[in-house]
Amino acid sequence: MLLIGVGKAGGKAAYYVLQRGGLPGLRICVMDSDAEALGHIQGLNTILLPENEEQNAEEKYKNLHEALEAQFPALQLLLVVCGLGGRTGCHYSLEILRHARRHNLACAAIVAMPHSFDALEMHSRASGALKELREITPAVQLLPCQEFGKLFVDKSQQEAYPQAARWLAETSLGFLHPFVDNSAPGRKEAKNKLDEANNQLTFTFQDQPLGIFAGGLPSKYYGENLDLPSCQRLKIHIDPGE
Repeated sequence: MLLIGVGKAGGKAAYYVLQRGGLPGLRICVMDSDAEALGHIQGLNTILLPENEEQNAEEKYKNLHEALEAQFPALQLLLVVCGLGGRTGCHYSLEILRHARRHNLACAAIVAMPHSFDALEMHSRASGALKELREITPAVQLLPCQEFGKLFVDKSQQEAYPQAARWLAETSLGFLHPFVDNSAPGRKEAKNKLDEANNQLTFTFQDQPLGIFAGGLPSKYYGENLDLPSCQRLKIHIDPGE
């Protein structure tokens, strides 16, 4: 499995996934057009993307396609994570998924929609990109940050963006977890192969009396009938006070 965080929100989400320990068999990559933002990400593969206006489409996507195709042969599932209102996240996420679909790869996207205080331009961009995204793959999961913000009225705008990235990260882990192969190759099957000489934890439960709980023999522990009151078992005389 490959998780690609695109743009600032996607990059932070991918980094949070790494901090949470990731998942077995999961590779993580961050792509952004902001070199400074990539410089703050440690321990992950990073790819610097050109700005949208810098190059024509063929030149702009050449390095991106080559980087993706290097991962495709051993890939079973691609997950793209981004904030859909940002220029980089919106533009390159769509191209990554288009290229994956051209190679008949199973792919999905988890995207954060803009907050209520974000510019109208971001809302418009995200709305248009969402339509394109759903044409590429039906496996799209949304985080409606505008609605989530109503649940945390005490949060500042500066706190809202890291919070959205953490939501993206946790949602990504939950989405990918069912695809993890938890089998342990090479592990010997231990069932029915117990060494009786060293086995000290096996009890024959049908031989244990259940007492009043099953209407059978009294429950006993070290020879004491635990179904009797403690005063009777310990032979303690209770003065009725008469």
